[in-house]
Amino acid sequence: MSSTAESPSPLVASMVLDALDGVAYVVDRDQRIVAVGESNWNAFAVANDGDHVLATSIVGKSLFDFISGDHIKDAYRKLLVAVLEGDRKITQFRFRCDAPSVRREMRMSISPVWQGDTVIAALFQSQTIAIEDRPPINLFGLFNTPRRHSIRRAIVTVCSFCHAVSGDDAAKGLDREWVSAEHYYRKGGSSDVEVSHGICTDCFKRIEDELK
Repeated sequence: MSSTAESPSPLVASMVLDALDGVAYVVDRDQRIVAVGESNWNAFAVANDGDHVLATSIVGKSLFDFISGDHIKDAYRKLLVAVLEGDRKITQFRFRCDAPSVRREMRMSISPVWQGDTVIAALFQSQTIAIEDRPPINLFGLFNTPRRHSIRRAIVTVCSFCHAVSGDDAAKGLDREWVSAEHYYRKGGSSDVEVSHGICTDCFKRIEDELK
């Protein structure tokens, strides 16, 4: 006599994920977000001007709909595949999730979800390690600002992992150099720019080392 385990209801899954520290969500083998700790997710989203990505709007969608920048997507895809293919029991890395007036250090953990001998999904869990107030850095308020294509503005790339900044204004010594946001402003960097997402050389190496 055999029996098939039933999947938990969305409400139960959300409650279980909310019981974990930080923000937790589950991504299946098709790279779709299939469950999320709704209360923790929504609280974090609202606190970071993310009212447009509340939990009810992300379930069922691809994880990569919410990651900007081809290099960042590629890095996350490699980490996700390593976990889904059973190559790693867990992968972890630190990253920044700053607001204009807040510096926030976080840790991401990606763990396999097993059913028997098969990995059926990956559990993402982001936890806040340290948080501190600081004078506002306007650059971090531009992430959700629509681009104004009619006006040519300098493009500043922000590393999605450590929030280092690389500008395209060679006259200010910022071209192809990754510096802190504070240093960017000390060098004469402007807030009247377009912000793109990227990955700095140090973080790229760190992710590559994590996959070895």
